[in-house]
Formats: sequence, structure tokens, C-alpha cells
Amino acid sequence: MKKTILASIIFFLLPLFAKAEEITSIWHGRNTITCFEDGPCSLCDALKLVANASDFLAQLAVVLAGGLIIWGGIKILISSGDTKKNFGEAKKIITSAVWGVIIVSGSWIIVNTALQVLSGDTNPPWTTIDCG
Repeated sequence: MKKTILASIIFFLLPLFAKAEEITSIWHGRNTITCFEDGPCSLCDALKLVANASDFLAQLAVVLAGGLIIWGGIKILISSGDTKKNFGEAKKIITSAVWGVIIVSGSWIIVNTALQVLSGDTNPPWTTIDCG
């Protein structure tokens, strides 16, 4: 059973690894950090790093939640309504995954808004930080 769960998790995470350069680029994400080439790092570069890490963690959480929702659906199909325990457990997995996505999305909005306020950037789009 544990091997099946591990194989399922790896299978559903493969798309994440296929876009590894695009997703895991904390240094060159939506907010490119160039202080290593241009000179000393500033507070603005630290804010950009936090924003990129926040984006990465939010993307990872959504991918994992999608995998958990699929896993809960598979458990519902396998239980076929036989036992309340398996069906209830699968329903709890799906509900927890959906609530997790809602909480992560709200947290992402709060963090990005706070970073915009700290950087003093008032120009849209609000998902990028420009301290210039």
C-alpha cells in the first residue's frame, strides 16, 4: 500500500519537475534579483527573494493539493460506498485539500500585499516588486 501511495505521489508531481526551471527559479522568478552581478544586495532584493519564495511555495501547495484531491477521489472509487470509514476518510482528504488551497491563496495575497507596501511600489501589477 505504501509503495502505491509513493508511486502515485511521484506520478502526480512529475509535471512539477517538467517545469522545474520555470517554477523553482527563486533567483530569476517573477521578480529578478540581480544584486549578485550588479553589486551589493539591498532591502528591495530581499523583498524580491521573499516574493519569489512565496510564489514557489504557493505553486507547490496547489500541485500537492491537486494530488491529494485526486487521491481522495481514487479512495472514494475504491471504497465504492462499502465502508463509512474509507469513504469518510477520502471525503476528509478532499475537504482538507480544498481548505488548504483556500488558506494558501489567502496567505499568498496577504504576503504579496505586505511586500508591496514595504517596497513602496504603487504601480500595478501588484505581483511584481519594483523598488526603483
